[in-house]
Amino acid sequence: MTLFRLIAALVIAALAAAILRDLRRGGRSWSGVWGFVKGQTGTALHLWRERKRLAPGSTLDNLRRMTYGLSAGFLLLLALTGFLPVLFLGST
Repeated sequence: MTLFRLIAALVIAALAAAILRDLRRGGRSWSGVWGFVKGQTGTALHLWRERKRLAPGSTLDNLRRMTYGLSAGFLLLLALTGFLPVLFLGST
């Protein structure tokens, strides 16, 4: 397990270094990146506040319900495929 953690940490560090290198290479400034993150956060908060105003049966409401249903279904599938072999076969 320690080797896995070491490899994971190295991969995360390499990805972070690649992102930083790409930002510096493209001439992007941190203020531009911060502005983008700030704008996306504002949009997400706006959508969160507007969620109750969605009319039942509207396209956005249907999309929200479908996304929730798919997420819940995939979570159940992930739990079943992850735990059933351990529970029934006893293998790890």
